[in-house]
Parts: sequence; structure tokens; C-alpha cells
Amino acid sequence: MNPVVDAFRAGIGVRVDRANAVVHQATPGPVLVRAAAIAAGLAGFAVTWPLRDLGTNAVIIPILFSIGVGLAPRSFMPTATIVAMISGYLYNISTGAPLTAWRAIIAAGLIYVVHTCAAFAAVLPFNAVATRGLFGPFVLRIAVAIGITAVLGLGILAVPNAIGTHRLVSAAVGGMVAMVGVAAYVAYVGSRRR
Repeated sequence: MNPVVDAFRAGIGVRVDRANAVVHQATPGPVLVRAAAIAAGLAGFAVTWPLRDLGTNAVIIPILFSIGVGLAPRSFMPTATIVAMISGYLYNISTGAPLTAWRAIIAAGLIYVVHTCAAFAAVLPFNAVATRGLFGPFVLRIAVAIGITAVLGLGILAVPNAIGTHRLVSAAVGGMVAMVGVAAYVAYVGSRRR
């Protein structure tokens, strides 16, 4: 036969064998990380995209993107999913949706969870034996990052409305405090790795 067709069949056979091995050898830990990435992707789309679009056939797009993150975390899918979430959020705001602090904070937190779970799933083999000690620092890091995001988001989105006419001064002071806080956190994390 044609060598191109033979090579194509061999390539498909290798991929089918690999998928079969993954299904039979998968352990709960890596599957849980990938499921968390899928769930965070779906929740992120629910928060960022217009609800009128999620009630139509367009809901297929978020589902495909989210499943793609879980199944192919080393590919372009995590980045494409995050870009789609941000684009949906910006479109939602530009078409008249209210700019609320809670929506922006939840969206930022879910985007971070998608990114972090995809990065963790990319280096965690399907058949890895994962213990609680492996997931503890991972979950703690996510919680700290989301907490920092919530505090900064409230500072940026909610405080200026409460302060009133002194917005520029408060924004400058708040920005400096946030910058010093982030720098201190990065220095702390860097010192722990030595």
C-alpha cells in the first residue's frame, strides 16, 4: 500500500493504544486535578459570558474549551480558554452588563484556577500516586492567590466608589500598598525555595 496511508494508520494505532492505557491506568489524583480544571472552566464561562448566549447553542463552545483544558493541558487549550473567558467578559460588559466587583473577582479567581490546574495536570502523569501532601501546598497556593485577588479587586473596584472625590489619591496609595504587598509575597516565596 501507500507508505503515507500506512504511517497514518500506525499513528492512529499508537494514539488509540495510548488512550486505552490512560483509561486503564488513571489514578484518582490526576483525574481530580483535570476534573477541577474542567469545572473551573465551566464555572468561569458561566460567570464571564452573557447569560443570553449560554442559553443557546453557543453553550457548546465553553463546554468544548473546558473539556479541552482537562484532556489536553499541555496544548493551547488553557490559553484559548482563558482568552475566551476574558473576551466574553469584555463583550458582556460592553453590551451593558453591570461592572460589579463580585463578578470580576470570581472571574479572576476561576481563571487562576483553570491556569493552575492545567499547569499541574500537565506535569502530573495519569498514573501518578498522589497523596494529601502533594495537594496541600497546591490548594493552599490557590487559596492565597484568590484571597490576594479578592482583596486587590475590592480595593480597585469597590473602594473608589465609597471614597468619593479623593479617588486619585486613594488609588495611588492603594496601588503602592498593593505593589509592596505583592513584592513582599514574591520575596517570601523566593526565600523559601533556597
